[in-house]
Amino acid sequence: MKTTMQHVKKILKMIVSVLNNSKSLYSAVGIMILAAGFNYYFDYTLNKVQKRNVDIRVAIEKISLLEQELANFLYLAVIEHNLNLARRYDSTKTALNTEIKQAIGRSGNRNISKEISSIGEMYNKIAGIADASLALMKEDKWKEARNILFGKEFIEARETYYIDSQIASATVSNEIELIEKKIKIADTIILAVWISSLLLILCVGILFSSRTKADMAEQMRLRREIEASNIDLERRINERTEEIRLYSAEMEEEAKLEATLSNLNARIQAASNASEAAKYSLDTIIDFFKAARGALFVPEAGGRLNRKASYAFPVHIDIPDSFGLNEGTIGKCALKGEPILTVPPDQSFWIQFGIGSVPPVQVLTYPLKSTGDLIGVVELCLIEPMTERQEKWLEKASESIATALRIAREREEREIAEERLRQILESTDEGIFGMDTEGYVTFINPSAAAMLGYDEEYIIKKHFHTFVHHSYGDGTPYPPESCRMRAAFEGEKIKGVDTEVFWRRDGTMIPVEYSATP
Repeated sequence: MKTTMQHVKKILKMIVSVLNNSKSLYSAVGIMILAAGFNYYFDYTLNKVQKRNVDIRVAIEKISLLEQELANFLYLAVIEHNLNLARRYDSTKTALNTEIKQAIGRSGNRNISKEISSIGEMYNKIAGIADASLALMKEDKWKEARNILFGKEFIEARETYYIDSQIASATVSNEIELIEKKIKIADTIILAVWISSLLLILCVGILFSSRTKADMAEQMRLRREIEASNIDLERRINERTEEIRLYSAEMEEEAKLEATLSNLNARIQAASNASEAAKYSLDTIIDFFKAARGALFVPEAGGRLNRKASYAFPVHIDIPDSFGLNEGTIGKCALKGEPILTVPPDQSFWIQFGIGSVPPVQVLTYPLKSTGDLIGVVELCLIEPMTERQEKWLEKASESIATALRIAREREEREIAEERLRQILESTDEGIFGMDTEGYVTFINPSAAAMLGYDEEYIIKKHFHTFVHHSYGDGTPYPPESCRMRAAFEGEKIKGVDTEVFWRRDGTMIPVEYSATP
């Protein structure tokens, strides 16, 4: 212990003697000046490298933000069918490519430039798919564009890009940290020189250390800002992803509703009559609403609404099967043309099931209108409150049902009229036939066919003048343009022509008296 203290004293005496030497002082001052020069150089280099590194980190984050913004433009554009959003894609893409080039130019390091270039190459793979989707949007092929953006290939490409870009970003960060580490090692060496340069060099070292701490604090501040930016970016990405997920779910639900409406249209349009169409329509509505009871009423002659179809109607209760305008909820709904939603008083009436009975929570009376005309009214007993989804579906389905019922009713009326005409034609002894504006037979009754000696099926679609009215009574040809029946083609009524003849199939003629009406 004593020997050690003696060695320390000797070293201190040597230091004191060196300090007392003017040459040593000059050497110390020279070392201080040289160290200060090196200190200034490394301090300037470190600040420059740190600023450049921060710029590179910010540029990489900005590249990631711009790529996400590009994807969001495309997603929103294809979801909203908004080509203006899609047009912003080109300008944002140009900004992204510019940012990549600027980041490469700032790097000043081959490895960093290589990693930033790899991020650009990875983005170009995604851009190829995105550009194809954008081209389809510009051609108004929104569905095909949506299939690309929500397709497996594009999603996997973006996930791969995200992972690879994170790896590339980490590699760049490691390269930056390595450069900073080398500079700091050199800085530490200078600091050691300062420490060894007596008190003055130590003071310079302390000042440098203080400055270094300030720089580190600034770096930590920037790092915290970048971390906060990353957190905010992740939050916004999650929010946008959730928005896209909810919109996708909404679109899927809309597609299901449209599919249900398409099936309903196909079924009711295939109905052979109005009663069948009414039954199909009511069954579909009951099934969609999970209603316990329902009925469909249509207006008949006299203005009353008669029950055309029903579901789960009780047979032991006397319920009217028709209503006049403003009678009951059916008549009021028909008169106003607006839905009526009634909440019955507790236990005012019950719906019977096989295992018991329950009261309805709502009674919905809904008008069925086509092109503004009332075609019918449907009424439902609901054991659960009507949802917004059901209301939206019924709003669309009601018009389809009303149109189908109107068409079915018109078809029935036309068939009844045709049947009446057929009965009239078959019951009269007079010959009756019809022609189109070219003179071809469109119909003929049995009496006329028998007079001319033709089968009804044979003479249909034959040119009447050529077969039956081709000659006068003396056998001379009767030109078609001179035929008095042609006047009926131009809207003139011809009555009581009794100077002409028709020619039978066997070549004999029969005198006739005919009239022609357009």
